[in-house]
Amino acid sequence: MALTGQGGWEDAGGASGGSFPGAGIEGGTMFGLGFPELLVLLLIVLLLFGASRLPQMGSGLGKAIKNFKESVTGKDAIDVTPKKEPGNQEKP
Repeated sequence: MALTGQGGWEDAGGASGGSFPGAGIEGGTMFGLGFPELLVLLLIVLLLFGASRLPQMGSGLGKAIKNFKESVTGKDAIDVTPKKEPGNQEKP
């Protein structure tokens, strides 16, 4: 921020509000979510689903992320190509 000639303030950081990503957002955090907001979200989730279902939901979310990563890397779960063994080669 810089003081202008008319006595007002002008943002000198450009359109994003600063020199790093997220600088224009209050607090510089992603999506504007700080610690208090995350606590409120966790409390709402706890009230909606109950304490007994939170571990199941966490496990399901972890498995979903793992499966998504595996699908993005392109590794197939079932490899149907026959493997060549060095001792069992056919001779013509």
